Amino acid sequence: MDLVKQIIKDINYSKQLNLILTGGSSPIRFYKKLFKQKKVKWDKVNLFLKDERLVKINSKKSNFKHINFILKKNKLLKKLKPLDKNSTDTKNTTFVVDALKKNKTICFLGLGYDGHFASIFTKSKKYRNLIDLRRKPNFIITEKIGDPFLKRITMNLSMLNKSSKFYIILDNVKKINLFKDILTSKDTSKYSILNLVNLAKNRISVFDGHKIRNLKEFKKIY
Repeated sequence: MDLVKQIIKDINYSKQLNLILTGGSSPIRFYKKLFKQKKVKWDKVNLFLKDERLVKINSKKSNFKHINFILKKNKLLKKLKPLDKNSTDTKNTTFVVDALKKNKTICFLGLGYDGHFASIFTKSKKYRNLIDLRRKPNFIITEKIGDPFLKRITMNLSMLNKSSKFYIILDNVKKINLFKDILTSKDTSKYSILNLVNLAKNRISVFDGHKIRNLKEFKKIY
């Protein structure tokens, strides 16, 4: 099934639904198709941003800017709040965690060419804290890292783990082949996304731009 159709189905069958959005270029085409759907009851959908580069919201490097442009175009301007340094305060974190616990939550993920997801990089000084499930669900600010080389804010693995379902969006053959190689590896010190795969493999599906496949199907086909 196409991912847009699946999400519309999930919305229709839910009293309230959380969608955790990922930044980067991979999901943009999917967002354009999803958020232009007029028959969807968007008032029962909560949108959260998974991670962000700590730049001004009007910067070309801002995930919020690119996603919010699509939302604005479809008259959904106030559905998403930006992430910034203030997002780490207790009041905001409690609000987000309570929402994720209360309602079904679907999380969209991209995949970096170094095997990272969200803003969880294996080379980060905070890597161990970010993937430690003994830590409380939280937003964490990292040092300057990645490409572009910037400070970032991200949900930690404990917070992401509140999701009922994960969809990894792979928008090209190179990323599909990379993810195939990652699934045969056990090296979490090299590929941060393996922490999520090991934790939630039964909740993870892959969308290659055409069809949704669970991990077992993905391995068989690719």
